[in-house]
Amino acid sequence: MKHRLTLILEKQPEGGFTITCEQLPELITECDTLDDAIVNAIDAFCSVAELYEQENRVLPTLLQFPLLTQ
Repeated sequence: MKHRLTLILEKQPEGGFTITCEQLPELITECDTLDDAIVNAIDAFCSVAELYEQENRVLPTLLQFPLLTQ
């Protein structure tokens, strides 16, 4: 089952990028280059999923069921 998350990349004045996700507010990470963005975002997602599991929390509904697209 595949789901899509919208990642927000914000360029930082000192260099690099901050990556966040509106659907999963706990997902926050940084990277130096755009090439590193996906790797860091996947790592951050895995950490957030592990946190939810440890705290016996369920992922947002958006991530539990297939999305209907128009």
